[in-house]
Amino acid sequence: MMTTLGNKNMNKHIIFSVLFLFSVTCMANDMKEHMFKTDGLIKEGQYEEALERTIWFHNHVLEHRPSMYGVRLSFALNRWYKFGQFYPPALEALVEIRDFKTEQLLSGNGNKNLFHDVSSINRTLNENGRTVILFKALDEGQPKLAKKVWRIAKDKVIQEKEYSIAQKYIKNILKDYDKKEKEFNEEIARCNEKERNSQIISIKKEMFADEAIELIYLAIALNKNETAKEIKNRVINIVNDSRIESIKIK
Repeated sequence: MMTTLGNKNMNKHIIFSVLFLFSVTCMANDMKEHMFKTDGLIKEGQYEEALERTIWFHNHVLEHRPSMYGVRLSFALNRWYKFGQFYPPALEALVEIRDFKTEQLLSGNGNKNLFHDVSSINRTLNENGRTVILFKALDEGQPKLAKKVWRIAKDKVIQEKEYSIAQKYIKNILKDYDKKEKEFNEEIARCNEKERNSQIISIKKEMFADEAIELIYLAIALNKNETAKEIKNRVINIVNDSRIESIKIK
């Protein structure tokens, strides 16, 4: 059995040399095919090669398919995390990449996309608190970058009840809610008849309610009770959610 140190050394080698490993053997241009082949290697138990391909995808997919930006930070990360549940070196590699990118940001060598990477990995690892800690450090030491990444960090900051930070960036809570309500209504309008009769609508309503609840509690914490009441009343007219009803506002 490899030692933890051995695993980490292997992961570092993979992270920084994987481009060369794939320079000759990387499959054509179809990134989806790349993912499917990686899944096949995992099923066959060829874990080390599958990990190399997983890391390569994370580092280079956008060079071939910019349109897979969202897939890279959601679906692909979730697959990576599941891979790591039965092959520890995969999880170690994901954590190591997160830590390396975090250090880049803290040292002043980061940008919005790098922050999005770190935030998405933290979400995948169920460690959103780390994103908030990172954002607070940027807010203090790199305010220009913090302003650029606020939209990415916002929900995590509010969820962690860092209201003093949220107040600094949300100048008008009601205006922020207006935007979320508009986006929700537009999403519902785009749903076809089949989707309207499925669980999709319920999920969208729950997600909208989650965001509204966060804003209501933010308003209460900042003593903006009238704003909290208005948001509560408007949400009640849109979704039937007992959590909204139960919120007490003075």
